[in-house]
Amino acid sequence: PPQEISPSITKEQDIDHIANTMSAWIDAELKIDKQTIQDCLTTIANDKESMDACLSSLAALKNMLAYKWRDRIKLEITRSDGGLKALFNVYPDGQSYPSITFRQFDHIHNAEDTANLLETCVYQMEAMARRDLQDIRKMDAKKQGPTLAMDNHVRGNIQCMFDNTAEQDIEKLLDDNAYAKENFVTILTMSVEEKMRRVEHNMHPIFTAFFKDNKSIEFSDRPGTRGEFRSEILQKALQNKDYKNLRDLASYRHEGLEDPLVHIAASSAKELYTGISKQLSTTQKLSLHKQLDGCKIGNTSLAKLWKLSMEEPINTHTPTHLGTLLQRQISHTSTLSPIDM
Repeated sequence: PPQEISPSITKEQDIDHIANTMSAWIDAELKIDKQTIQDCLTTIANDKESMDACLSSLAALKNMLAYKWRDRIKLEITRSDGGLKALFNVYPDGQSYPSITFRQFDHIHNAEDTANLLETCVYQMEAMARRDLQDIRKMDAKKQGPTLAMDNHVRGNIQCMFDNTAEQDIEKLLDDNAYAKENFVTILTMSVEEKMRRVEHNMHPIFTAFFKDNKSIEFSDRPGTRGEFRSEILQKALQNKDYKNLRDLASYRHEGLEDPLVHIAASSAKELYTGISKQLSTTQKLSLHKQLDGCKIGNTSLAKLWKLSMEEPINTHTPTHLGTLLQRQISHTSTLSPIDM
């Protein structure tokens, strides 16, 4: 498990040592000096500081760090003596133990303290996810420019949408408003036998979308392996999304529920959620899920992104004592004579 700060050295020495280490992790674009890092670590290590103050300093530290180093310092939640324990840990040498625990909140038992901890953690998860998404956007924009990043997403979706249509013909269709949502009519899919025949002839299966004025387009019905924009995902978008043309439709999912970049951006927050949720009761977990549904990242929420349940599971198991009574009643009834019945 994580180790407390070694009794052979003082917190000040540890803070100085970690501040030196963390100086190499700082985002190169930020002008952050060692003293700023030390101030944040000192706040976390100070027994008189509140949980909110510690989490604010933790968030400040993470904002200073380059993206790849942010998992080296974190809040971790464990269960202890029937309550919760919050640990502020630093991993100087990566994820391998030992870590250094700069601050520890023990005996979080009562409902108010637990609610405050969860509320603070929710705020932290949303801040982490939004910040990491912003940094990913910056990295993407540096490589190819913000417009090109979006263009590449659209281009990738368009390539998935069509299998058997020539590129020049696709370009003619993309900006035609005849293929807007307001003109959409219905979708016709192939039977299993028809799909098999096409596969036998080295052709991909298709489905046809019909629009007003007898217009129709054939789209790819190949099964997706990594959430590609075709088959069922594309069919649902055609039926349910608001789009002015096919190019507009192809921008679907950009920073949405199925955008891989959003999942990557929320991975650190998901790690914090996983650690916390293991320690919570069903009621506490549902409360946390509802709060996370209000945490927006891109065009979705953390709860929707992680497919978190919003309702308590229904217990369909018959209580043992009731089951026994029912069994006795059935047994008794089966032994009654016609007159008794």
